[in-house]
Amino acid sequence: SWSWTFGDGGSSTAQNPSYTYNTAGTYTVTLTAGNCAGSDVVSKVDYITVTEPPCTETTPVADFSGSPTSGDAPLTVSFSDLSANNPDTWSWDFGDGGSSTAQNPSYTYSTAGTYTVALTASNCAGSDISTKIDYITVTQPQGNTMHVHDIVVTRKNTGINCSGIGTIYIYDSGEQPVANATVYATATGPVGGTFSGLTLSDGSVTFETGKTKSCSGEWCFEVTNVTHASNTYDAAANHVTKACESGYIFSAKGNTTSTMPKSLHLQNHPNPFNPTTDISFTLPTASRVTLEIYNIAGQKVATLVDGSLTSGSYTYTWNGSNVSSGVYLYRLKTDDATVTRKMVLMK
Repeated sequence: SWSWTFGDGGSSTAQNPSYTYNTAGTYTVTLTAGNCAGSDVVSKVDYITVTEPPCTETTPVADFSGSPTSGDAPLTVSFSDLSANNPDTWSWDFGDGGSSTAQNPSYTYSTAGTYTVALTASNCAGSDISTKIDYITVTQPQGNTMHVHDIVVTRKNTGINCSGIGTIYIYDSGEQPVANATVYATATGPVGGTFSGLTLSDGSVTFETGKTKSCSGEWCFEVTNVTHASNTYDAAANHVTKACESGYIFSAKGNTTSTMPKSLHLQNHPNPFNPTTDISFTLPTASRVTLEIYNIAGQKVATLVDGSLTSGSYTYTWNGSNVSSGVYLYRLKTDDATVTRKMVLMK
């Protein structure tokens, strides 16, 4: 019997084995030979010497990219090795104490800050370093609090009946829309009521009162509370808390009173619709205004407004009975901005 150890962890029980060493180094080989009378061991120290093959490579030129390079914490960045001349080892320094030896690592930055990233690319011919200063920017996430960004109040006329429509916009502390916030509101006017509903991806939720034939007076909507799974409602940061068709009643931010819309908003209700829909918008300042309807091919099918308007809230009804079902675009153009929205006519 024969028991071989080749010095690198390999072994064999063949009498005359053949063995391949894959890594350069010096190895001690041991053979234990035995029969029924006993066994004997022979070791040959540093018996096998394996050298690296001659290098035929060129020294690498290190380079890399990362995506994304900015965003809120925690930010996961995918790094890609772009080095030339066939490196076979990589050493990354991500600038916050983190490192990697993978060729194309993914790394998560947990703390806000600006980070310099370095890559050392190596092969048998040598190594090269690429350093990108302040390459990754990680910001503190916003949105811990939320507030009422705007309230747009209009009315809907259907024959001899009318109803009040209030669209409420909820934004976070970074002035970004908050989706899936539950908004609680009350309405007063020809018909009042209490409402609750979830905001959409643009931060808006729309409430409509019951219909009435007694349409004198104006509708007003007031936000009473807002809840969210991860955002806290900060009523003191509200841009507006209550608004009527004629404008704002109370602006909590700065404790000021205003009847002027603060921003340009455009929406339609209902959507989808058949065959009429009310298109509402607010103007923060007096402006030349056009409100036009286009089909999905970009052909204009109607013009609802073409003239000068003062600041305030406006509602125009479009009747799509003379066009086919499908997706339509409505475009509001003012002196300062152009806003386009999508609506669906379903017959």
